[in-house]
Amino acid sequence: MVKTTTFLTDLENGEAANRLYAEYFPTNPPARSSPIVKLPRGLLISIEAIAVVP
Repeated sequence: MVKTTTFLTDLENGEAANRLYAEYFPTNPPARSSPIVKLPRGLLISIEAIAVVP
């Protein structure tokens, strides 16, 4: 994984997102941005990722 964008609907969800991020990327986490946006269908979080296949 090279980079992720974690779209949040509310900054208050940021702490939970950080815990999940640390769980899935415990060492050498990829670069990340976390804009606050309005998501469709009541979603609270959406993640976009860019990965490189060796």
